[in-house]
Amino acid sequence: KRLHPWGDAPWDPARGNLCEKSCHRADTSLVDWVEDQDDKHGRTAPVGSFQPNAFGLYDMLGNAGEFCADGYDPDCYAASPEEDPTGPDRGTAGHVVRGGTFLNDARLVRASSRVECRDTYRNYVIGFRVALEQRP
Repeated sequence: KRLHPWGDAPWDPARGNLCEKSCHRADTSLVDWVEDQDDKHGRTAPVGSFQPNAFGLYDMLGNAGEFCADGYDPDCYAASPEEDPTGPDRGTAGHVVRGGTFLNDARLVRASSRVECRDTYRNYVIGFRVALEQRP
């Protein structure tokens, strides 16, 4: 398994929006863990500001966390299938948020990063992506 979609190489500021020098300039309280790079966006960046991933999708890392349809269960991967696992569809108090935000460092700005977002919680760093699922 790889740390990032492009492999285990260090974070590349062309790949996504995370907290680094420009974020620190916008909020000096983040000085303790800010990345030593600069993507020129101290807050959210316009759509398409970063390179697409291998599937041609833009803005999958950082910027805004992606609110997902999967319910959040911290132990769901222990009993889920290896390919295309989904979280529980009921019985949870929240959903999965993936990808990290412009307020996170490179440890959290990655596709495998998942945190719980309670269904009643709202925040300016959480968004969603509309996707059309193709069925056979």
